[in-house]
Amino acid sequence: MLHRAEDSLGIVLREGMFLSVKRKFLVVILLSAVIFVVVLIRTSLVIPRYSIDTTSRETLQASVVEILQGELIENEDHHKFYLLLVESEAGTELDPKALLAKYDIPHVEKEEENLGLSTITRLEYKDFRDGIYTGGFNLSRETKRLKITYAEVREVYVEKGETLPLFGNDCPTGWTHVEDDVLRVTCQSEETGVHLLALWEESSVQTFRSGYFERRFHRPQTLYGYEDTYNPYLSFTYRTHIPTGFFGPFTGNFITPLATITLIDDDKLHIAWDEDKAFAINKRFHHERNHYNIDFTSSLETLPASPSPAFFHQLGHYTGDESNLENLKITITDRVFVNGIDIFDSFPHASSEAVYRFEEDVYQLIEHPLNMGSFNFADTAVLDILFNRERIVLHYIYDVYPYFVFGNAPGDCSSLRERFIWDRASLSVPPRSHLRTYRGDDLYLHEDADYSPHLVKEGVSKEALLSLLEERLRE
Repeated sequence: MLHRAEDSLGIVLREGMFLSVKRKFLVVILLSAVIFVVVLIRTSLVIPRYSIDTTSRETLQASVVEILQGELIENEDHHKFYLLLVESEAGTELDPKALLAKYDIPHVEKEEENLGLSTITRLEYKDFRDGIYTGGFNLSRETKRLKITYAEVREVYVEKGETLPLFGNDCPTGWTHVEDDVLRVTCQSEETGVHLLALWEESSVQTFRSGYFERRFHRPQTLYGYEDTYNPYLSFTYRTHIPTGFFGPFTGNFITPLATITLIDDDKLHIAWDEDKAFAINKRFHHERNHYNIDFTSSLETLPASPSPAFFHQLGHYTGDESNLENLKITITDRVFVNGIDIFDSFPHASSEAVYRFEEDVYQLIEHPLNMGSFNFADTAVLDILFNRERIVLHYIYDVYPYFVFGNAPGDCSSLRERFIWDRASLSVPPRSHLRTYRGDDLYLHEDADYSPHLVKEGVSKEALLSLLEERLRE
């Protein structure tokens, strides 16, 4: 009897221990499940999973367009989506899923709907200015905004040899390029069948801008974002010989300091000279400098200030064009206020500038970007060559060198190569004024045309440097 009681007690104890272990095991499993759910929820909150259709390139682009348009994107992901779109448009061999993995974009599958073919027109940058001028950009970083234009894509039956105008910059695979225009390309089909196309005339072309993201220049990047194969910096040195004898009875040359000009990311200049001095300006700020000009009258019977001829405002539109040789420049130092801010607070030697041509008994204002006047952040006078050389230096740094690289305005039809040749010609003794009427190859190959010996990039010839600059600055 006693043995049976002991056996029963042992069974109860063993069962109790088993139940205790079982409860602990269940508690551990339950806690693990709770922790897993919490981590999953937190992860899903921290890392967005974008809804993307990976069926084709077009559906991938349509999904990205929708995400950007709906402002559903995390700030740090802007450049990822931009790079993805650029690579997609370039005809990458990677499929949509591989592209998403390459740029580390988390996503969930989405069913196909509302196809959209995107094309990236440009990056717009926003300047954060404290007062009137900060150079237009920060040398080490800049905040940019993505702008995308896109059109609807649909299935179209096309016969072999049929030619169609399509939205975008490139022809689809299996089509032959015929001609192109801005955001429009004409292509010829190589085979009969159904194609996914964005027809130009039928497309609902739309443009939108996403949020801002930051680009840092201390690391390599492409025009479109970050990539190891691209160097945003292109530096060269330059200086100008200004012949003092050209301005009066004195002889000799005044040599501006050797300036190191750095083109950054193809739309910004950093110009350094005299070891501790530097000036920064971006392409947009340079092209918009005439916002600070006073309002000049379109036609005048007499000019309000002492006019002067100016080589760079007497250029021909084509070889043999002499219609601008009598153009006259005037500068006025009236104070200019923009949004209540005096531009002279930042640039005390600034001046408004206009160019006029005498025709039909009146002086007509020249407004074409090739020869028009442009606001000077550092005005100069003839006597400055003798008594105020610092003003001459500042004029070249603030006004002339940016012009050589960027031209007068977006509609300026001159090339960077032409402007460097004209600079050399304008300061020769005597000036090679006849070169003003030569353009293009007629100018490049002219026996009197050459470049300043101080246009230098280490290890690169002048021709190679100019070709590289022109390629980087091509719109």
